[in-house]
Amino acid sequence: MADTKETIIEIKDNLTPGEKIKKDITKYIDPNKIINNPWKEEDEKKITELINKAKKYRYMYKECSNHYYILDIKMMVPTLLVAAIIVALNSISLVIGAEHKFWLQLTTILCSLFATVLYGVEKRCKFSQKVEKYYSQSIAFLELINLLQTLLAVPKEARGQPYTIIYDTNIEMNKLLKAPLFVPKYIENNFEKYRDKILAMD
Repeated sequence: MADTKETIIEIKDNLTPGEKIKKDITKYIDPNKIINNPWKEEDEKKITELINKAKKYRYMYKECSNHYYILDIKMMVPTLLVAAIIVALNSISLVIGAEHKFWLQLTTILCSLFATVLYGVEKRCKFSQKVEKYYSQSIAFLELINLLQTLLAVPKEARGQPYTIIYDTNIEMNKLLKAPLFVPKYIENNFEKYRDKILAMD
């Protein structure tokens, strides 16, 4: 019960998801501490299952970050091009004859409207913010993976109580998934297609 209370207190700390995971899990890894409750095969199996679950979300959220990064670039490039065209048209209007200024001004207005629409779409979709959000979550899962893999690399006698570690890990995993992020269907399909290969990666 003492460990559970301590975990709840720590979750309330103002830390990033990765920092919370590190604070909760690393306190159980002590090569100089020998316990009388050695780990069993099923305990290691549960940790491996948690690692694989974290790898799944690490992969999907990283791919989502890349997905929105590409969309952000696709939105940014035409916006910059239109802005450059507007600047060029304004420069040309200073030297062009009066008979062409109407069409030049009309073109400039249309380009400005198009740039405004692109900007509005980008603000609405918030691609750049999604890139950061998904990337941050993918890093949090990566830190969890690294910590659990480090845990399994430590001698069983130095790992701490298996039940407490598994319990705290589940708390952190559920906290990361408390507000699940949207994942495009094609990314989920890619994970299922390459599941074995992805889970085999360190």
